[in-house]
Amino acid sequence: MNLLTNIVFLIITLLTFFKLILNNIKEAKYLILFNKNNLVDERCKIYFSKKDLSNQYLYFCRCFNLSVGLNFFSNYKNLIFLNSIEYFFPSKVRAITSFFLKRSQIKKIKTIDDYRYISLFSNLVKNKIKILGFMHGRFSINLKNQSDLFKYNYDIYHVWSKYFKDKIIEHNKNYNQRNVIIHKPKFLKNLNDRKLSFKKKNKKINILFIEEKSVPFSHFKNIYLKLKNREKFNIIYKFRPNDNINNKITLYLKKNQIKFFHKKNIFKIFKDENVDIIFATNSTLIILAPLFKIFPITIKTKYILKDYIDDKLVFIINNKIKIQKEIMKIIKKKSELIKIKNKIWN
Repeated sequence: MNLLTNIVFLIITLLTFFKLILNNIKEAKYLILFNKNNLVDERCKIYFSKKDLSNQYLYFCRCFNLSVGLNFFSNYKNLIFLNSIEYFFPSKVRAITSFFLKRSQIKKIKTIDDYRYISLFSNLVKNKIKILGFMHGRFSINLKNQSDLFKYNYDIYHVWSKYFKDKIIEHNKNYNQRNVIIHKPKFLKNLNDRKLSFKKKNKKINILFIEEKSVPFSHFKNIYLKLKNREKFNIIYKFRPNDNINNKITLYLKKNQIKFFHKKNIFKIFKDENVDIIFATNSTLIILAPLFKIFPITIKTKYILKDYIDDKLVFIINNKIKIQKEIMKIIKKKSELIKIKNKIWN
């Protein structure tokens, strides 16, 4: 993010801080802004609506695009850009934010459990402001960037299922049965997964590979070269939606006639492509796949999230054996897939 963008965002932030002292806003929300067409990250929409009145809420924002930030500001006036405060005052974010919030009427903050700011929100003006956290993706003590999630806490933490409720209570002493609430995510509420069938529309097995930040593209190539049987397998590749596409990867996919997607909604891909299997190592999609009767499979490597192994939430294939034969065995294990789904979501 360039200097001009940070300056503009900081000016908006300072104006908002001073307005807070004069107005009567009672509630704040944390939002990630990143897309010109769909300004607010889908994961934040559990508590954000376009119908929100412009002066009804204070918004803590994470945004690195000037036009996106100004577009949102034109409709929702009270914005604090946390990343712009960090840019100019990296060690003073909490002190500056607390100073102004103490002089405001804010009583409640709603936020997704973004590991970047859990320390900030957890420590904001204790006893005056109630912090409500909402789970937005899988969490794990084995992910270094999520360590703060197990040190700090929200006043109330809304998690996706009993599986995650038990996990956070086990590993964070600040939580108990009363302040962790099971709250099925909005994007899953309309899923009628019980009616989904194992019946296929074609004879091929449709395999979706998920691009992951910590996993090199060579990992995909290694697996793909062992699955080139076009009569049995149809290979699809999904880029990370919030990252730019790597042109070299695109050329490889086109050269090998591999279908790929970037921004398309993952649930729509599941449906439209009749996906049977996803290959991933630590993605949240591993725990979502069983809801769609999709088999989550991974190759045994250093990239696998330890939780998925320990809790037996994914089918693991040894890279040294014949992958094709193992896949054919796995897709017959429908009862095991149902057990995984029940373990996570019941």
